Amino acid sequence: MSVHQGEIDWETAKNDGVQFAILRCGYGMDQTDQDDSQFVRNISECKRLNIPFGIYLYSYANTLEKADSEAEHVLRLVKGYKPTLGIWYDVEDDIQEDLDTELLTGIINTFCTKIQKNNYNVGIYSCTDWLTNIIDPSVQDKYPVWVAQYNSTCTYEGDYNMWQYSSSGRVKGISTNVDFDIIF
Repeated sequence: MSVHQGEIDWETAKNDGVQFAILRCGYGMDQTDQDDSQFVRNISECKRLNIPFGIYLYSYANTLEKADSEAEHVLRLVKGYKPTLGIWYDVEDDIQEDLDTELLTGIINTFCTKIQKNNYNVGIYSCTDWLTNIIDPSVQDKYPVWVAQYNSTCTYEGDYNMWQYSSSGRVKGISTNVDFDIIF
């Protein structure tokens, strides 16, 4: 959930069946203008209503320095919160698609290692194509995977903890489409 869903009526959403939420804290490097403007409200409402939540950051990193700054971005915003569903690194931006495997692996490891050193669970989020063809399997073996594949079944052959199966879900209390996920 992010600013893209607007101001969510979390109580109505919970009553409509929302069992957990993965909240976007922001995107990119540690700059306040890249914080998600609904993050604080969304996390506060999830806490108030006892909705388990995780946090994700959309990555634009194409250097190790930018990945480190992205980890700092999350750590700044997550301070004082305990995301029971972990922190997720959303790696799928066009700027990263043509990076060599070694650099992309380094970016993911830089982010995830820094998050782990601060005592948070961390995983990677991406689509089936990226997990199969772009992101090195060594990274996928190291961190939990949240796979996106909008389909009636998930064809990703690796291990994964969550599956995002739709981007067109509807929930009362939310005025836009939402992503639907299953936790395993």
